[in-house]
Amino acid sequence: MNQQELYMALYHRLEADMSLSQVQCERILMELIEIMRGQLVQRKAVKIKGFGTLQVRRHKARNYTNPQTGKVIRRSAKSVVKFKQSEFWDLQYVGQHVKN
Repeated sequence: MNQQELYMALYHRLEADMSLSQVQCERILMELIEIMRGQLVQRKAVKIKGFGTLQVRRHKARNYTNPQTGKVIRRSAKSVVKFKQSEFWDLQYVGQHVKN
């Protein structure tokens, strides 16, 4: 699903109940993404119950060896966003039902 398809899915889910336009749905989704991005930039985890957790992890600088040439390659330290799914997805995957 791409970003436009996500806007449209949100629009179709909310248009009847909330009378939102496509532009308003797009704005809501973009604001949500910006809020989440802001939290991740501050190195704070974003936890969404029933979905999962996004958090920034730090990868240390490392040296790698090219097996063909034997040349040592240095990879600098970097931060990456990791996603950990909630138990809800694990239970659904094995066919169990989640109690509310």
